[in-house]
Amino acid sequence: MQRGVTVVKKWRRILALVLCLAMVQVPVLPFDGAIVAEAAVKTGLYKEGNKYYFYSKVGNRVRNKWKTVNAVVGGETVRYRYYFGSNGAAYKGKVSGGIMKPAIKKIKGQYYGFDQFGRMLRGIYVKDQIFYAFRTDTGVLDTALTLALRNAAKEGAKFSDLTKLIKRQGVVLLKKQSGLDSCYGDGTDVICSYPGFDVQGFKSRTTKQKTVVNVVATAMQMSGIDPAAEETTETEDPAGETEDPTDETEEPQPQIQTGLKLVDGKYYFYNKKGETLKNRWKTIDGNRYYFTEDGSAQTYSKKINGILFLFDRKGRLAKGTKSDFKAVGNKLYYVNANGQPYTGWLVINRALYYANKKGVLKRNKTTADGITFDNTGKATNTDAANLKITTMEIIASITSTNMTKEQKLKACWDYVVANGTNNQHFSYYTRNPDMTQTGWQRHEALEMFNRRVGNCFGFACAFAALAKEIGYKPYVVVGRVTSNGNPRDNVGDGMTPHAWVIIDDKYYDPEADFKQWMTGVYGSTSYNIGHVEQSRVEF
Repeated sequence: MQRGVTVVKKWRRILALVLCLAMVQVPVLPFDGAIVAEAAVKTGLYKEGNKYYFYSKVGNRVRNKWKTVNAVVGGETVRYRYYFGSNGAAYKGKVSGGIMKPAIKKIKGQYYGFDQFGRMLRGIYVKDQIFYAFRTDTGVLDTALTLALRNAAKEGAKFSDLTKLIKRQGVVLLKKQSGLDSCYGDGTDVICSYPGFDVQGFKSRTTKQKTVVNVVATAMQMSGIDPAAEETTETEDPAGETEDPTDETEEPQPQIQTGLKLVDGKYYFYNKKGETLKNRWKTIDGNRYYFTEDGSAQTYSKKINGILFLFDRKGRLAKGTKSDFKAVGNKLYYVNANGQPYTGWLVINRALYYANKKGVLKRNKTTADGITFDNTGKATNTDAANLKITTMEIIASITSTNMTKEQKLKACWDYVVANGTNNQHFSYYTRNPDMTQTGWQRHEALEMFNRRVGNCFGFACAFAALAKEIGYKPYVVVGRVTSNGNPRDNVGDGMTPHAWVIIDDKYYDPEADFKQWMTGVYGSTSYNIGHVEQSRVEF
């Protein structure tokens, strides 16, 4: 009996062991029957929105700390340095107009640069046409090299001094362009292209010297792949490089700018409070500037209080000692000594030019009247151009700016028909134009002004040319009029060839008035002589 009791106890122990094992293998389910899974911890570099963050192994954002990140790019591992600020976001630059503008940040008393992906920069970069040189080992701003580059890049500095300094830093020259058309002065432009920036120079035709114009960032400065889009791992920072996360890292406070500054390719003037001037004139180092509504210095032409002024690409008023041609960019102007461009038709040294309402001279174009301008803005030597010059000079001599349009037309009439007085300008002479030629009316008018003699065709064309110059739309009419028994041809109809002018449906007959065989046909609503109109041509 005792042995049986022992056997039973042994089986009870075995059974209990089996039940315990079964309980271990069977999961305990909550009341709703769902299995609870533990969430994965976010670690490494992440891009959230437009910012970059780094999460530690326990899923916390890294703050106030440097981090070195390994990124697998194209099958190769590349190391990048980041600094994550007090809010956990990496310091980073931005992209403007397709060009990367580095962020310059002060960390523990030293300045560093960061690209648009938050990566620490090494080497030479350009921001707002200003050089920044970062050490290739630590990334710290090399103040001595930066200052040397900036001094060498000043406008007017020796071009070779800057290019030699860049070459000494091991920067590769990608491309050099010489002999380029220049608006900078009498000479040509030269451009040296490096990874991330261009250096523009100017070669004078007279001195043959090359000087610096400016430096600009290029799209290559923005090259690279976003590491957050690739596989990344963390690299332990070397001893002494990791900042104490409890230390407060001060971001550089913006310094108050004063004076004239170049920002994003435009010039601004900052007062002692760091505020920009707006809608105001300002004289700086003997040059006059006008600062617009957004605070930038005006460039090219601009009407200010109803007066047109011209400024160069640096915002300086284009004034001088006399009227002269001024080039701004690829535009050409003719400007007086006060920096005010002329507009409209211009006669300069007996040559004809035309400037639009902004003062830009017309070049390499042809007008409806057949006046063609070359690349200097000068009209070619044609009847149309010479007639324009002549009528402009006559109008200037017989009218004044305070006269009405009607008064100016009467002055033109008196100039043409004056006879038997000290003011007589023409004499009668039989000369019939070749009306089969296009533009015969302009050729005849020019003949009349040059030779000072002509018949009814010459008088009509001369008056029409002057009328057009002051803004009218005249027509020269060719026809026949009653001859009072004295016809000048053999048609036998009792009439003779004649020419007169119609403006706004009113009649003008300058030759009849000059010869006194019919007077008073000036602005008449009817033509009180027997006549037949054969053709008319718009002048």
